[in-house]
Amino acid sequence: QYTDGNVQDDVQDEHCGEPAAARNVKKRNTKDLLTIFSDRVTVKFLGADGKSDLKVGRWCLVCKEDKVYCQKFGKRKAFHVGGNSSCCAHIHSHYALYELRCGEQNIAENHHAVPRDILQERKRKKQ
Repeated sequence: QYTDGNVQDDVQDEHCGEPAAARNVKKRNTKDLLTIFSDRVTVKFLGADGKSDLKVGRWCLVCKEDKVYCQKFGKRKAFHVGGNSSCCAHIHSHYALYELRCGEQNIAENHHAVPRDILQERKRKKQ
């Protein structure tokens, strides 16, 4: 123990800063997803049996705004409850728009959101 009552913990002063808010760091890391998806929201869906079901997830804004898609599959199909990797997989179907929006906003694309054939072509061009 030190004379001021603090306990010695062998941690250097430069490592004693306040931890970054995890939510803000995650939000920064998912900026690219937010070009296609909404932020995480809680939505109440009514089932065929009349029971309500609360789900936490993200809306695919492209699918949600597509009237033809919603008429064919229902608005519920535009809501994704999976994690970031599932969202990246869905972005493959909207890649041209994703690429455009990331470029306009100077956001780095997540390599998981880029279709495999495009990634391979980029690697070939680099070599």
